[in-house]
Amino acid sequence: MSELMSEKMREVALEGLGVRKAKAKELGQINNADLYAGSPMYYYCRYCGLESDCLPENWFVGKPRRVCSECQGMKNEGWIE
Repeated sequence: MSELMSEKMREVALEGLGVRKAKAKELGQINNADLYAGSPMYYYCRYCGLESDCLPENWFVGKPRRVCSECQGMKNEGWIE
């Protein structure tokens, strides 16, 4: 892939990150501590703030995803840290 194409993809991805951050700010986040017992637990992306995982309260398999798929792709490319 050419360097110019890679730079254009990076710019588009960073614009998308800005859009996701604005959407996350508009939507807000659910505070798990305010939910009733037995409610699912919500986890949010550390980069954009949108929901990255929702698991039942009594989940025991692995760790919740703390980065959404879009931001994970950017992280894999080294475009965000």
